[in-house]
Amino acid sequence: VRERLAVAGDHEAGVEFGVHLDRRARRRQRRGVDLRRHHEAESALPQRVAGDQDPVLGVVEDERAHVVAGRESVLSISGEHACLQRARLTDEKGRTREIATTASDGTNLDLRLPLDGVRPGTVSVTMIDRGGIASPPLSLTVFQEASRIDRAAVNALESTVSVSGEGLTQLVRLTAGSVVYRPEGDGAAEGKPLMLTTDTEWPSDWSPGNTLRATADLRDGRTLPVSLQVLPPRPKVRRLALSFKADERSGTLPLRLAEDGELPVRSTVTFSVAADAPTRFTPQVKLELEAVEAEATAVLDLRGAGLTLLDSRTLVATVDLMKTFGTPVYGPLRFRIVLGEEASAWLNVGHVVRLPALHAPVCPAVEHLPCTLHGAQLYLIESVASTPEGSDAVRLEVGYTGDSVVVPRPRDGHLYLRLRDDPSHPAMIDAGSATH
Repeated sequence: VRERLAVAGDHEAGVEFGVHLDRRARRRQRRGVDLRRHHEAESALPQRVAGDQDPVLGVVEDERAHVVAGRESVLSISGEHACLQRARLTDEKGRTREIATTASDGTNLDLRLPLDGVRPGTVSVTMIDRGGIASPPLSLTVFQEASRIDRAAVNALESTVSVSGEGLTQLVRLTAGSVVYRPEGDGAAEGKPLMLTTDTEWPSDWSPGNTLRATADLRDGRTLPVSLQVLPPRPKVRRLALSFKADERSGTLPLRLAEDGELPVRSTVTFSVAADAPTRFTPQVKLELEAVEAEATAVLDLRGAGLTLLDSRTLVATVDLMKTFGTPVYGPLRFRIVLGEEASAWLNVGHVVRLPALHAPVCPAVEHLPCTLHGAQLYLIESVASTPEGSDAVRLEVGYTGDSVVVPRPRDGHLYLRLRDDPSHPAMIDAGSATH
């Protein structure tokens, strides 16, 4: 942008002071800061100055620039900049920061914008000449780190799209034709795919193998072009029966779990899976297991001892949890079937719980006095009560490392424990053999 500035003696001096983003900065970060367009920016009016003063440098910006909150960005100005003494950045709250400047070559000057700790929003850059006269402020919109979408895919006839990439928590909508997908629940955790769903019926002209043009909308108003892949239908499967055999520890009390879906971590779990038409199991079938909270995974196939193919529609999985995962997992356990490159939806197996090793409670002869419960790994217990409702529950502090705890006296010959891995369902031990 070229500004004409009047100087002493009525001689005109032409000062070119164009502002642009350093191309190196563009390559490093293609994120968005919107410098005002030419018709929105303020022009520097010609200034009358003394003959021994430098002219005021005015800036008019007419191109787009992109900077990101939370890190330094480089803005490069070209032209005669010898008269520039310093530059400052002002955020939305009026706080100012000095901008470091570096001469990159004979005609360019780099302004290193200090955006650490600056939130997305509007900032302004002011340049000040040696006479202390400031240019009109240059307005920039500082954006949050932009999302990057590496892959978006949907299986035929399903309502859920899987999106992988970075910064996916900013994605609020994905639109393909007339179909709009929105994030499930609270969105994706960093590093994991984002799942988006729709209530719209499957379009009749979408077929496996299609690549559809889609648009991703971000929270700050930006959009990203997306290629949405239409994959073949997922394998259709369902879980049938489930059972387990717990590994009892010698000399300890058995602990009875309240829910059918609760699985002791020291147990062998067996469950069967059925394939619904048109899905058929092949000798190449795999079963993937995931303990979600423990972030542990395992894969079973017909070459190992854990998977048995009864026929093309039924298979049985047998899983020693400790051996299969190699660590005491806990929390929700789920599975899916993999046939070739396609995988079924995740299905629930049960909820894995870690159990303490307990001995019979010791109760004094005096009826109204409490008892003492001894054992190992008592830190796995949240509370102990004499009733399922837990009205008289004794709570153990988190990380309790003792080998005994004072508990209520059993009322019906049992004690009821709420485990930290599943506190909503009380487990039960038989306290009928309590010693005195």
